[in-house]
Amino acid sequence: EEEEDQQEEEHKGAQEEEEDQEHKGAQEHKEEEEDQQDQQDQQEKEHKGAQEEEEDQEEEEHKEEEEDQQDQQDQEHKGAQEEEEDQQDQQDQQEKEHKGAQEEEEDQQDQQDQQEKEHKGAQEEEEDQEEEEHKEEEEDQQEEEHKGAQEEEEDQEEKEH
Repeated sequence: EEEEDQQEEEHKGAQEEEEDQEHKGAQEHKEEEEDQQDQQDQQEKEHKGAQEEEEDQEEEEHKEEEEDQQDQQDQEHKGAQEEEEDQQDQQDQQEKEHKGAQEEEEDQQDQQDQQEKEHKGAQEEEEDQEEEEHKEEEEDQQEEEHKGAQEEEEDQEEKEH
């Protein structure tokens, strides 16, 4: 009986040990699996993080590129606008100069007209004077002739008398 008890005891012990071992193995296996899962999660997380970072960077670069383009366009537009304004100024300046030259020309014309008017006035005055003198001369001559004729007539009458 003792022997049987002992054998049973040993068998039991061996069985428990085996069960312990199995349990332990299962536990280790489970832990290992969990570790692996954690590691996988970690890797995915890192990959995702790297991916997001890359996307962020791309987005940032794209945004900057767009802004640069916008700036360039603005710059070009501004340049074109300034050029247009310069041209307008130049045109205004030319018009101003042209107008100035035109006004100067008109002033000269007015002056010329004035001179002609004065010259014409002086000429007419001269002609009037000449006419006047000529008229007086003629009247004097007529009178002289008339007088002469009268005297001659009187002389004749006196002679005859």
